[in-house]
Amino acid sequence: MNNQSSEKTMLELSLPESFPLSVVMQQTRVTTNIWQTIQWSAIGVIVGERHTSNGEESELILQDEHSSQHLHPGYRIRLHKDECESYYYNLIAESPQIYIVCRTDEVDKLMRPMLVSASYDEAAAYHESDNEVYTVPMPAELYNWIEAYVLQHYQPEKKRKRKLTDWKEERPQDGPNGMLCND
Repeated sequence: MNNQSSEKTMLELSLPESFPLSVVMQQTRVTTNIWQTIQWSAIGVIVGERHTSNGEESELILQDEHSSQHLHPGYRIRLHKDECESYYYNLIAESPQIYIVCRTDEVDKLMRPMLVSASYDEAAAYHESDNEVYTVPMPAELYNWIEAYVLQHYQPEKKRKRKLTDWKEERPQDGPNGMLCND
């Protein structure tokens, strides 16, 4: 086995299949809008299994008279080979993002994450189907893991010049001045 394939095998073995994380959501009271009384936002993600949960239980971690923050543990971010191009463009962006897809729980009216992704394309698809999508800055641990995954599984297509067509050259079925002839 040559050195390059040995390095690739080591890289493949060292990459985890998914990353555990928790999501922090903030609920803020809105007093300037008669139609909306609360506003939700994603504050960030915490990488690692600091809490054991199935994602169903949230924990109130901070509350004052204007806002509250809720920790939603038990999520995993997974990468897929067919999304590598989207991960690549996310990584080379000025500010790489993690996308948090959420829905409002009808029982307690909390905004609950359903999915955490690094793919803009996946987040856009959920957004188009009327889900809330929030972005947070990508933590360094996730950036390094996604970068290694993209380097392992993605090869950008080389740009090719398209062959220019000579529009002055008349085709046989064309009449004078390039007009089509009807028979």
